[in-house]
Amino acid sequence: MLKDRISNVLLQLMQVLEENQEGLAKRLNIPNTTLRRYLSGSTLAGVDDLLKIAELAGLKLDELVKSDNPKLHPISHVEIKNSHGVAVAGRDVYMNTVIRRKTEYKPGPDDITGEQSNRLKELVNNVIALEQEVKKKPKTYGAVWNALNRKMWVTYYREIKKWQFEMAELYLMQWIGRIRKGQKRTNEDEWRKKTQSAIFAAARNQLGWTKEALDGYIYERYKKDSIRDLTKKELQQLYNIVFAKKRGA
Repeated sequence: MLKDRISNVLLQLMQVLEENQEGLAKRLNIPNTTLRRYLSGSTLAGVDDLLKIAELAGLKLDELVKSDNPKLHPISHVEIKNSHGVAVAGRDVYMNTVIRRKTEYKPGPDDITGEQSNRLKELVNNVIALEQEVKKKPKTYGAVWNALNRKMWVTYYREIKKWQFEMAELYLMQWIGRIRKGQKRTNEDEWRKKTQSAIFAAARNQLGWTKEALDGYIYERYKKDSIRDLTKKELQQLYNIVFAKKRGA
């Protein structure tokens, strides 16, 4: 389960970064109580917190949510001092040392702003919500973020630059538009099927019309060969006429 994957990654981060629960919560900038729920697997992290966890673990979001045992690469600034407080480096094994790892993200002047970042996150959430509502196999958070990153020619979300923001925003808005257009088309197709079936049933059972008689009426009134050729407005009108006749009006 995804909750178990996230819990496992968080436990690994605590071990690798030598942090307790409170320290890890501060690194992720989330409440300690929230982290406790993630660690216990009682709550699934939202997309914002998943992004924070993936960033701290040095993973792509897709790796975090899909891999059972992802290989962590924590993004850390490592400060190594010996017992005398003198910084040392260049070896993998140290004696009498204290290792402090500090994870930071320092946005550059060309990086997207916090407001722009929130706008992209909002659009991604809209894409995912529509995917889950419409698609039988909806895209995951990781899949949407990875698609955006590939479109922006970056390997990580935080690498998106200010000059790319409008392009990124447009890409996500077009994605939303395609889903809504498909949703509208699907809903209309479903409505037409149900309306046609209702007309056929009423014409046959209540009016005693055969299919040929109904086709003749359609041709005489609309100059169309089949009920399938009627426009949405014509189909609704025919429905009203047939059911009015059904009621004896």
